[in-house]
Amino acid sequence: MSASVFMRVSGAILSQIEVGVGSAEQASRWGFSRKSIREMEAAIEDVRSQQFAAASKRDRAVSERAAQLVLATTWGENAAYALSKERRDLAEQAIGRQLDAECEAKAAAEREHELTMEAERLASLVTELTAERKRMVAELAAFERSQPIAPNERKQEDTAEQRFDRARARFDRLMDDERSARSDAAENADMHEIDKLRRADQVSERLAALQSDAGSRG
Repeated sequence: MSASVFMRVSGAILSQIEVGVGSAEQASRWGFSRKSIREMEAAIEDVRSQQFAAASKRDRAVSERAAQLVLATTWGENAAYALSKERRDLAEQAIGRQLDAECEAKAAAEREHELTMEAERLASLVTELTAERKRMVAELAAFERSQPIAPNERKQEDTAEQRFDRARARFDRLMDDERSARSDAAENADMHEIDKLRRADQVSERLAALQSDAGSRG
């Protein structure tokens, strides 16, 4: 995000310093520069919101991981108890629940790591964008002092081309997201079938280990 914002803003600010442009063109560029600063401010607020959301999700992932680890331990104890009572069927079910809890704990740990990295990245981005906005404001103020423009010339509406470019960019992003979501759904379906096979093997292996444990203690 920061690279695209910086490129757009840099071009807008540097264009203000060109010599020999007409007053109408100066007014248009002044208006575009002010608009770029407002867009930068909106981008900063958006990134801050994303940072807060990432930190909140990370905290939930930490709590989820801890809860699932406790649950996995409990189901393991239940499986051993059921087997001691010669209830192999209940032991298998308990092992299945234990595997589920371990899987959830692992997924939560991965989310926690990813969200921690994301929150840190967004915090750095807020700092960069804030510094860039400060620079933009200073450069625009210097330009205004050197090239005064009448207040009634400073209010410029977006051109049709600018509105079209933004709309097209939004449409392209939506289409990219949709294609990515469909591809992910197909992959997840295939992985689900493979995971079911692996899960059955894990239940059998863990049950065999419990039986072996019980036999050696007997």
